[in-house]
Amino acid sequence: MHRFLHGSSSRSQGVSLSWCLATALLLGSTQAWAAPACRSVQGSASLTPAPDCTSPVGICGMGTFTGGLHGEYSSELFTLTPSADTDVTQVVFFTAETTMPAAQVGSWRGQLVLKEAGSFHVAGAGEFAELYSVAGGTGDFAAATGVLRAVGTFVDPIGGSILYLGQICVPDHP
Repeated sequence: MHRFLHGSSSRSQGVSLSWCLATALLLGSTQAWAAPACRSVQGSASLTPAPDCTSPVGICGMGTFTGGLHGEYSSELFTLTPSADTDVTQVVFFTAETTMPAAQVGSWRGQLVLKEAGSFHVAGAGEFAELYSVAGGTGDFAAATGVLRAVGTFVDPIGGSILYLGQICVPDHP
């Protein structure tokens, strides 16, 4: 044991140096791969038809998120897909993208991009339910992840409202 501590043999010095390098690499890599920081968010958003809509299905919205997620946004629907039961249910499925140029979640700031999939009742009060998948952004939201669940109503040209609940995560910066 005394020889190992003093490193009197070249073999023991090589083993000690290898062990130190492996430990340093392991500790450094765990910091680089630290778990993301996540925050639960909930609140509401206003929803009004957006002018100059370039959506392939002719539906765009805009408004302001309040609550745990703050900021103005714009949304563009990309698809509206009926189901085999749409004649009975009056429900279609949609995909969309929402961009928040100056989003805020606590101290996090930046552009936030959300990809959406949901269902929309095309009759009555225009009820909808959807999942927003956090698709990154800029600033603190670069490489952000998470999911928001949302329900709301939308009637063109009046508008509507949204209630949301979910979690947004950003990479932990060592």
